[in-house]
Amino acid sequence: MASVDIAAISKTFGGTLVLDRASLSVASGMLLAILGASGSGKTTLLRLIAGFERADAGSITIDGVEVTGHCVHVPPERRRIGYLAQEGALFPHLSVAANIAFGLGHGNHTARVAELLDMVGLPAGFAKRSPHQLSGGEQQRVALARALATSPRLVLLDEPFSALDAARRQDVRQTVAAALKQARATAILVTHDQAEALSMGDQVAVLRNGVIVQHAAPAALYHRPADAGLARFVGEAVLIDGMADGMQATCVLGTLDLAAPMRGPVHLMIRPEQIDLVPQGMTGSTPARVGAAQYFGHDALIELHLADPAVPPVYARVFSHRLPPRDARRGLVVAGPVTGFPKVTVVR
Repeated sequence: MASVDIAAISKTFGGTLVLDRASLSVASGMLLAILGASGSGKTTLLRLIAGFERADAGSITIDGVEVTGHCVHVPPERRRIGYLAQEGALFPHLSVAANIAFGLGHGNHTARVAELLDMVGLPAGFAKRSPHQLSGGEQQRVALARALATSPRLVLLDEPFSALDAARRQDVRQTVAAALKQARATAILVTHDQAEALSMGDQVAVLRNGVIVQHAAPAALYHRPADAGLARFVGEAVLIDGMADGMQATCVLGTLDLAAPMRGPVHLMIRPEQIDLVPQGMTGSTPARVGAAQYFGHDALIELHLADPAVPPVYARVFSHRLPPRDARRGLVVAGPVTGFPKVTVVR
C-alpha cells in the first residue's frame, strides 16, 4: 500500500491547458475515483502519476518519495505501479498464465498465477486459455491479475469497464473492488460514469476543465456538491429558487430544511428521490399534476407540473410499481434537508 500526494500539477498539450494546478491526497489502502467528463484531464493525471508523461509544474509524491517534480522524473518501471487500461491490452499470442506472469521474470509462477486467478474470481483452468477465448469481462479480470502480479504499491485504472455491456459491468466492478481490497493495494480509478465513481470510490474527486472542483466521500459529494453544475453532473437534480433564513428556506415547495445555515437568495438543490408523492390535499404538501415519465425498469423519473405555469416542472423518482398515471393529481413533500447555493446577482 502507498499514500499519494499530488501538489499543484499542471500540464499543457499544444498550447491547451489540460491540468491546472490539480492537488489531491490519497491515503494508503484507499480507492480514489477521479470523475470527469471527456476532456476534463483525468486520463492525463493518471498518466502523470504512472510516469508516462512529464508534468509542466507541480509534484507527485508516493510514500513520501517525490517521483515527479522540479528536475525530478522517476521512470515508470521504477515507480512500482500497476496499470489497467481501458481494453485490458492482453498479449494475444500469450496464454492467460503467461500474460499474468509477464512481469514476474523467469521461473515457475504456477502457484502465483493460480492465486491471482482466484483473487479476480476466475477458475484455475483459465490459465491455459488464450485471450481470444475470453469475454470482455474475463479479459479485464486477467488484466487486473497481471497488474497485481508484482504486488505493486499503487494500482491505476483507466476507464477499465467502459467497453463492457451493462450486464457485465456491475459484476466486474465488484470483482475488481474486492480484489484490490484483498491485495491491500492503494488504487486510483478514472471514470466518466457517476454511478461507477460513487459505488467504487472510498473518496471521489471531480475534475472539471483540468481543475479539481471537489474531493469528498461519495455521500458528501452527492448530497452536498460544491456548486449547482456539480450537482447536475453527479446525478439528477431539481434546482429551485428560494430565500434562506438560517437553517430553513422558503420556495414554491414550501419551507425546507437546509443542510447548512444560509441567508438571502439561494438556489436549492433537491434530489428527485427526496420528493415524495402523497395524496392531493394532504397537509403540508404542494399540489402537482403528473406529466411524462422516464421508465428505467426498477424505478422511474416523473415530471411534475405545479399550479403556477411559470414555474418549471420538478422531477421525482419513484419505484416503477408505484408509477402514477399521467395527469393524476398528487401532493409533493420534500424529505430531508436540501443543499443551498448562493444566488449570484448580476449587476449590469
